[in-house]
Order: sequence, then C-alpha cells, then structure tokens
Amino acid sequence: MAYEVIFSDEVFEKLNSIVFYLETNWSKQLAENFLRIFYNRIDNLSFNPKAGMQILNNSSVRKFVITKHNTLYYEIFENKIELLTIFFNPQNPIKNKYL
Repeated sequence: MAYEVIFSDEVFEKLNSIVFYLETNWSKQLAENFLRIFYNRIDNLSFNPKAGMQILNNSSVRKFVITKHNTLYYEIFENKIELLTIFFNPQNPIKNKYL
C-alpha cells in the first residue's frame, strides 16, 4: 500500500528554485531530468517510507537523497509522508535545520 505524500510549501518553493536554476544556468532538459528523478524517488518513497535514514537528534525526521546535490527531509505520520524541505548539499551544513 502506498503512503499519501504531502508537500510542504517549503518543498514547492525549493523545487521551483532548483528547476529555475537548472533551466537558467544549464538546460531545460537537465531540469526535466531532475524533475523525473525527483518524482520517481517520491513514488518509491511512498511505497517504502522507511527507506530514508533516520536523523539522530530528531527521530521523527528522515532524510532521503534525491541526487548527490539534493537531500529531501520528511516525516512519517500513520499512512502519510510529509515532505519538509529539500537541502542543497554543497551548502554549509550549519544552514540545515534538521541536523
């Protein structure tokens, strides 16, 4: 049974920002590939919500690598997955509020 996936406003904002950056600085094809990978990972996560690694200092939050540059943070509630944020990995880890 697939879990229902709920996107936070922050995830939509970050996703739009990533796609805009890729289209502007690289190519539309790369942006489309990123979106395909992102939604494929979300689909896989909906069937296996515990695939992500549990964060040590906050046991309810898990992280899941989307690409080597982006990590998704989420929580599981009953039969729902709430996507919290997407973190750009090359950033300073101090900026990551889930670590």
